[in-house]
Amino acid sequence: MPITLPPLNRRSFVKSAIAFGIGGSIPSFLFDSIAFGETVQRSPECWILASDTHVSELPDTRQQNAAFQTMVRDISQLPTQPTGMIISGDCAVLQGKIGDYKQIIEYLKPLRESGIKIHAALGNHDNRQNFLQAFPEVTPTKKNPRLKVKAVRNDDSTNNTKQVDVIETKHANWFILDSLAKTNETPGSFGKQQLTWLADELDARREKPALIIAHHNPDVLVGQGLLDTADFAKVIQPRPQVKAYIYGHTHFWGTSRMDNLHIINLPSTAWLFNDNAVLAWVVATLHEKGITLELKTIDKKDKRNNTKVEINYDG
Repeated sequence: MPITLPPLNRRSFVKSAIAFGIGGSIPSFLFDSIAFGETVQRSPECWILASDTHVSELPDTRQQNAAFQTMVRDISQLPTQPTGMIISGDCAVLQGKIGDYKQIIEYLKPLRESGIKIHAALGNHDNRQNFLQAFPEVTPTKKNPRLKVKAVRNDDSTNNTKQVDVIETKHANWFILDSLAKTNETPGSFGKQQLTWLADELDARREKPALIIAHHNPDVLVGQGLLDTADFAKVIQPRPQVKAYIYGHTHFWGTSRMDNLHIINLPSTAWLFNDNAVLAWVVATLHEKGITLELKTIDKKDKRNNTKVEINYDG
């Protein structure tokens, strides 16, 4: 983990294309550039970032499910299609039921059929065992080695494992971490073993900017975010390749800086904690000197829709 849902194969895509009314013969060179019947550009540096989707196993009956489906539809209509999507935790509504995750898989199917790889981290409303059980198609086995899973055992030596991953791209490396401590309890933590793993992986990749993404916000006072923020800081502060920490949890959109570290707070697509927040997701385009973040609101009438923030690593 994090769970990685690979793009669906060509046969599945053809079936989907027929279902969507595309029909006819589809040239093989278009398979990587078709989204719902239209040829599109796909950028390897374009990524979708979402958080706190809180999908329910009760289909189409809750606001957050409808918002999630709106997001999927809007992603499919982007003129430049992303290469991947990262959901930074709280995928499920409250307790991480298997049915919640199966509903997510169903909703994400059109994106996977269009060639987008989906990555998902764990938040405090997720359940680690149910998460793994709900995704048998990508559980690594001898017959199905597609998913490279790096698991770091919890410090409490239980059967649970912190699920982590590294995604290498041309301009930066994504580090996806697991801050789930206990399901349906607000605070989270990385733990010593995960932080040791992170330090080693960062040291092995000094040549590119490192973008770290997890669920919980930095928290040194309140005790409702990342409980081991101070230990996390000790790992990332001496390593100048770490350019950004990206998280959700607070259901708020914003960017700030802590010295040379960019802090990016992803909004929720599900519900708001205050009137100044916005239901939205983000298009992140990586480039040599930073990231362009474009906010995509669920409500297209919101004046913040399509607004951009430029993250300059050295600025």
